[in-house]
Amino acid sequence: MHKRRLVYQFKKQNLISFLIFFISFFTNTGEISTVYGSCFIEEPVLVELIECPAMQRLKDIHQYGISYCIGAYKSYSRFEHSLGVFYLVKKFGGTLQEQIAALLHDVSHTVFSHVGDHVFKHYCHKNSYQDNVHCWLINQTEIPAILSKYGISVEAIDHKKGNFSMLEQDIPDLCADRLEYILFGGLIEDQLTQEDINEIIAAIKFENGFWFFSDVNVARKCAKTSLYLTEHTFGSAWNFAVYEWAAKAVRRAVKIGLITLNDIHFSVDSLVWHLLQKSDDPKIQLLVENLCNSHEHYCQVTADQKYDLFIEPKFRGIDPLVKTDKGLERLTSLDPSYTAVYQALQQRLKAGCYLRFK
Repeated sequence: MHKRRLVYQFKKQNLISFLIFFISFFTNTGEISTVYGSCFIEEPVLVELIECPAMQRLKDIHQYGISYCIGAYKSYSRFEHSLGVFYLVKKFGGTLQEQIAALLHDVSHTVFSHVGDHVFKHYCHKNSYQDNVHCWLINQTEIPAILSKYGISVEAIDHKKGNFSMLEQDIPDLCADRLEYILFGGLIEDQLTQEDINEIIAAIKFENGFWFFSDVNVARKCAKTSLYLTEHTFGSAWNFAVYEWAAKAVRRAVKIGLITLNDIHFSVDSLVWHLLQKSDDPKIQLLVENLCNSHEHYCQVTADQKYDLFIEPKFRGIDPLVKTDKGLERLTSLDPSYTAVYQALQQRLKAGCYLRFK
């Protein structure tokens, strides 16, 4: 019998220069290979969901959004991230519903990913904008019809309903979603090697609703990567500035009819970025110039100076649980050196910073 083979793999060229996803179809059994390991997919509902247009769209929605479009970060797609999260949930024994929730958890991302939080002025909220529109957006696609064939409702696989502790946990705990973006982010930012990832996957467990490590040294390696990404990627002043410029450009494009709200929700990064770049609108041109030469167009200032924007980035550092002779304990209770850097970054981000645009 032929097999449907889904190949999701990592390649190196000049350290890490690109990630390749190759996909080909034959029947209704699939093998998925990720940087975390490999598994077979036999459930037809999963195969249909991976193939559907709403999921395939995520191949052109990048994890770091506009940052990737302007060549600032190595990146990977939301499709790759979603398959990685799905794999982790499946590997650690998640139910079929939780596997589906993992696969679909990012399908509602707007173009440029978390720029959508800035477009709709939602970045101060606990949940991202895409979480709030998740079920609405799914219901505009072919996904409900696929799920209905297998007796599953959209509401039953909503990742924010609180029923999926393997997939979703609040900071500072780990979850499959957070683990994936820390590990893959650490890989492409040269903070982790493939060997590090193998070691982390071997040392992490999920039992009774909790993710925890069996080795404190491995826990520290994963946790320190989360701090690096928080400071230099997710929570950097530069990142916030470019997201603001991109959001202003997108809102302006809607106002002048260059794109629509539907484009924000259902189009892809490359198409919308092309339209912004080619626009002859002076305001959009200026914002695109700022984005393409971003480091020259903003600076950090103090509160008593003239500033354009105050930011308080979200703290995404983890304080994972570690299994010890006493039971499950936080890394910060076991490692004073980690506690110091963890708390210092937490306090620095909470204090926020002031930006002036040039």
